[in-house]
Order: sequence, then structure tokens, then C-alpha cells
Amino acid sequence: MWCWLTAYPGADRTDATPPQGGVLTSTFTDARGRVSALWQYQSSTVTGNASDADVTSYQYTLSGQPAGRTDAAGNAWTYTYDLLGRQTKASDPDTGTTQTFYDANSRVDHTIDAKGNTLAYTYDLLGRKTGMYNGSIAPANELASWTYDTLDKGQSTSSTRYVGGAGGQAYTSAITAYDNAYRALGTSVTIPPAKAR
Repeated sequence: MWCWLTAYPGADRTDATPPQGGVLTSTFTDARGRVSALWQYQSSTVTGNASDADVTSYQYTLSGQPAGRTDAAGNAWTYTYDLLGRQTKASDPDTGTTQTFYDANSRVDHTIDAKGNTLAYTYDLLGRKTGMYNGSIAPANELASWTYDTLDKGQSTSSTRYVGGAGGQAYTSAITAYDNAYRALGTSVTIPPAKAR
């Protein structure tokens, strides 16, 4: 029998004891109800002592958005935002720093990762994403595309992933029909002939 126990030793702390083999935890929240710390115990019981646990701490901006977190090993994830509250930079100990840039309509225009790789995006007049490109926006650089409206107005039709640009190998997942409640009635997947064997 599986049994998960939860205890509330304080207004800002929740202890969880999972089924055997799981990790015991204490989760702490701040005055605004946000998670401020997670203790993952190395011991077989919830002791309430930080020295018995791997501690991850969480930080927030003045406006309440996630500013970062730091794990027990000292690895830190950080996030920065512009005056409109849009995330402009994310730093990850594994992948490095990724910057995000926006167009005049607050849509993601392009991103640049720690290695200098750029992903650029295009949109239709309704602000729906239509293309993703490696570097500059050109057919030869297209990585993915999305289509809409051909079955029902406002509804997604298909998504395609490209290998070798828009003229290369295309892997397409499509919806074949919607009912009157705009629920998908069927889907299809198309892959290049060489891969279909």
C-alpha cells in the first residue's frame, strides 16, 4: 500500500513523507505564499534541521517574478526582466546565459544562447507564431513552421519541423478535422519517404 504523509508544523512550512524510497522534504513559503526554500532530507526522518538536508533557496523580484534559485551545491539559476516584466535574460549553470529580445508587440523576436546561436521567429497578423529560424529569417534557415485557419478560423492546422531548411526534409503533424466545438477529430503525421521505411 502506498501512503504519502503531509504535516504542517508551521504556517510557512509543509513536510512531506513519500512512500518508501522517496525523498522526504520540507517546503517553506514566504509571506506572499511563494516557495522560498525546499529542503530535501538525507536522513530517514523529517528533522527540521537544515544540516540534515540539501537546501534549495528561491528568490523573487520586487514585482513577484522568479529572480533565481540556488541549490545545495551552490549552483545558481538567475532571471532578469525589463520594465515591462518580460524576461530578458536567463542564466543556467548547465547551458549558460540566454538573452531574449522582443518586437514592438512584445512578441519574442529572437533569442541568443551562451554559444552565440540565434533563434528568430515570425508571426502572423494575429500574433501567432508561424516560423522559427536558425539565425536570419530565410527559407534555408527555417527550423519549424506553424499553420492555422485552413480547417476552422482561429484553429491550428499543422506544425512542421525541418531538417535542412524549408526545402529539406519535413516532419509534419497535422489536425485533419474539428467538430463544432473545435475539438480535433483526427490527426496525421507525415515524414520524409527515406525515413518512412
